[in-house]
Amino acid sequence: MGRLWKKIDEDILTENDLMSLAKCHNVSVYRKERFKKYNTITFRCSQYKRFTKCQYQVNAKVFHDGIYQIFCSQHHEHESLENSIVSVEIRSVIRDLALNGLNNVETMSTNNTTPITGDPIANSVKFAVFLAFQIPSIITSSIIVIYIIVTPAFRSKEQNHSTCVLLSFNFLQLISDIPLAIHFFRLNIVQPATSVHCILWTWLDFALNTSSLQLMAWISIERHLFIFSWNLMRRVSRLQRWFIHFAPLIICSVWCPIFYFFAIIVSPMCANTWIFYSLLCGLPCYLTTNLGYYDLIFNTIMPVLFILIANVALVIRVVKQKLSRKHFEPLLNIRIIVWQVIGTNNHRKTVVLGEYFFELNEVYRKIPPPMRTYQSSERTEIVLNINALPFHYGKK
Repeated sequence: MGRLWKKIDEDILTENDLMSLAKCHNVSVYRKERFKKYNTITFRCSQYKRFTKCQYQVNAKVFHDGIYQIFCSQHHEHESLENSIVSVEIRSVIRDLALNGLNNVETMSTNNTTPITGDPIANSVKFAVFLAFQIPSIITSSIIVIYIIVTPAFRSKEQNHSTCVLLSFNFLQLISDIPLAIHFFRLNIVQPATSVHCILWTWLDFALNTSSLQLMAWISIERHLFIFSWNLMRRVSRLQRWFIHFAPLIICSVWCPIFYFFAIIVSPMCANTWIFYSLLCGLPCYLTTNLGYYDLIFNTIMPVLFILIANVALVIRVVKQKLSRKHFEPLLNIRIIVWQVIGTNNHRKTVVLGEYFFELNEVYRKIPPPMRTYQSSERTEIVLNINALPFHYGKK
């Protein structure tokens, strides 16, 4: 519904006369606009911050020849004070924010339908749960970190490097990011309520969580290399081995902090608006841009898929290998016998087991072709090629 304007018959000759009229009507300057033939000055109730339902306005048209036309709209609504004044709770929160350095750009518009501090009971429960797990977590993590520091043998093993980096990120999050969340649940508001605090907290939370997720994805893939391709890893050059092992760790550790520094702190696509009564001060604005879709797909969804696929594949490969080894269990009993023969015939490359081991004839049929030399039809004998055995024999 549009405003209904009523003309005020007042003799206004100068700008001072206009200001005196505004003072008499209890209004102050709201905005100024320029048009081709005249300029306009809009006034609104001087107490609009206290009486939010007051819609009284005065509009002055100032023509270029010095003629003033004055109009008014609505009327002052100061009678319904209880319904129009901002609640005491909201005013106290706004005052606290102002005392903590909140400027005009950071002030958020609020209304009576949205609670300014969320659910205090739910936040109290979250505070108790977080605090109950935080204390033992810090103690346990400290013991693990101390053990890693004082145990060089643990750090020197390549399969432990990724785990050490992941534990470092988790410990950093445990002593920096989670305490900020606990502090919020205790006070039901972000303290200190400044944009700098919100930017740093959001950047820290996003960088640590996503870096840990990507490190878990790489660890899930690296397990396959250490378990099933260990010989291949030992055959490659030192430079290739360094690149395969350390390059993913460096990328996973550095990429996310740099990405979120650009997306959250620099934020060239949009301007962040922080809500101090919400966890993490709300969400950063880049999530509503194309960069947010990239972050969701490449930094979150893909690592989760890699973790799922790599771990399922690991279980399948281990079970498959375990089942395949059952076919060669009888060969494990031959190892001792062949070793004893090698000890007395180390100058021969081929060992012949004659009629004395006649009962091994059935086992021989289970030996794969690459391990067999021949089998005579005239007499029962088993010929094994020592160089083709699937286990290592030392030589004197």
